[in-house]
Order: sequence, then C-alpha cells, then structure tokens
Amino acid sequence: MLVVCIATVVWCAVLLGSENPHVLGYFYAGLVFLMVLTIVLMPAFEYSFYGSLFVFACLYATIGFLAGADSSYVVNHLALSVPVLVLTLLANYRFCAESLRLYLEKVSVETLREELAARNAELERISHVDPLTGLANRRALDRHAAELQQQPPRQSYIAVIIVDVDYFKTFNDYYGHSEGDRCLRAVASAIRTACDADDIVCRFGGEEFLILRSEYSPRPRCALALAENIRHQVANLAIPHQTTQEGKVTVSVGVCTGPFDPETELESLIKAADIALYEAKREGRNRVRFGSYATGSALPQFPVYLFNAVNAK
Repeated sequence: MLVVCIATVVWCAVLLGSENPHVLGYFYAGLVFLMVLTIVLMPAFEYSFYGSLFVFACLYATIGFLAGADSSYVVNHLALSVPVLVLTLLANYRFCAESLRLYLEKVSVETLREELAARNAELERISHVDPLTGLANRRALDRHAAELQQQPPRQSYIAVIIVDVDYFKTFNDYYGHSEGDRCLRAVASAIRTACDADDIVCRFGGEEFLILRSEYSPRPRCALALAENIRHQVANLAIPHQTTQEGKVTVSVGVCTGPFDPETELESLIKAADIALYEAKREGRNRVRFGSYATGSALPQFPVYLFNAVNAK
C-alpha cells in the first residue's frame, strides 16, 4: 500500500513537471492506482478505504495545477473516477467479507475437528475403564493381550493373577448393593496399591479382578508374593462381613505363570489361574493357590512347568 501511495505521488509530480500538451489525457491513467490498491492488492477494507482516499486526494490536488484543466474536464474526470472509486471499494469489501467468512468457517471446522478428536479420545479412554472401580475393563484387557501377542515382553514370561472376593453375594444380600459397590471400590484400590505401575489390573467380572505381570523367570515366587500381598492388603481393610467366619471381607487368589510369545494364547494362562482360584475356594477361601501350566508341543524351546497347588503362606 505504501508503494502504491508513493507511486501515486510520483505520478502526479511527473504530470505536473510535464510540458506535453496531452498531459490531461494521461491523467486518466491515475485511476489505475485505485484499482491496484483495492482489487489487486486486496488489503483489509479499512486500509483500502483510507488508501483510496489518499490516492483520490492526490489526484484531485494535482488536477487544479494542470494546464487546460477547466471545470468541464474536472466534471468529466469525476464522472469516471467516482464510480471507479465506489465500485473498487465495493469489490474490495466483498472480497474481504468472503475471505473472512472462509477463514471463520475454517476455524470453526478446525475447532469442531479438535473437539471431536478430544471427545473420541475421551470416549476411547472411558470405553476401556470400569466405571465403578476405575480399573481397566475386559476390553482393555483384550487390547493389551493383542498388543502382547504382537510384541511379547522380553522376559517371555507372564504371570496371571485372578482375585475373587469371598462370599460377595452374601455380602450384597446382607449389606445391600450400595455397600457392595463401596466394598468393590475398596478392594480394587487395595489391589492397585499392591501392584506395580507396570502391572495391568482390570476388573475381570462382577467381583473378580485380574492382574497381568511380566516375569523375569518362570519361577512363581514373584507372582505368589504379589498375590499374597494382595490377600493381606484386602484383609487389612477390615471391611465387616458378619456372615463369614473371619467377620471381614477376604479374597481368594489363583496364580499361574507361563511362557508367552505370539504363538501362546493368554486364555490358557487365564484358565490355569482360574482353576487355581477354584482350588483356593474349595479349600476354604482366603488363600492363594498356584495353578499348573504346560507349554505343549507348539513351543518345544520352553520346558514344561507343572506345579502342584500349594499354599503360599
């Protein structure tokens, strides 16, 4: 805009210094500066308006000093320049308005896209979280299992721990479902506290919880220690359960440790841990049992580990 305004001043000075008898004919070319300023450069309308006024003022401050510029010439020139000024400003205004509309539309679309992405991310997060306990749910477990299938842990051993609240149906019947929900939240919190940050802790069923832990060796000691710690943590909550012999809420725990690679199904480890859990239930509850797991012929590089159910106390 500054260049155009300076060019207008230079143009007017050249015309004033010219002795060409056709200078009045050349003066009409000054209207080109108006069109360049408003249509070619297309600045914001406010700048176009003030720039056009400046160019217009320069032209008509010069016309009075040109030889032969009588009132008739000025009127004819105004008859052309005024429509040019108005039409170019209108064109600039429409261009600016359309540009602003497109910009706001783009901003609106981008904002909606960001909001949609944020909501989708939140929905994805919520869909993998159990609403009652805040732990991962079965869907999150399935996703993690699929990730393990694709990229098995370097240790190549997985510990599966299944925790079940003892006599929970009786607890619900005696204390009510609201107290049952509080009990599950407290148990879930105790389990999460006992586990490491890298452990996958999820609500596996109504009153069942499942923990996945990567092991450095096939020995069950680490997993059994965690299971026993969980059992103690829940017992230490001392949640009253008057209908049981202990008088408080306890849990039974089943544990299984086995090799894991893309050819191994996590379901087989879970099934072995579930069998160990039922063994703990059958032997009187409030205890930890270790289940047996065999690798089978599909994985000959791993030895077969068969553990008898033992008390982890």
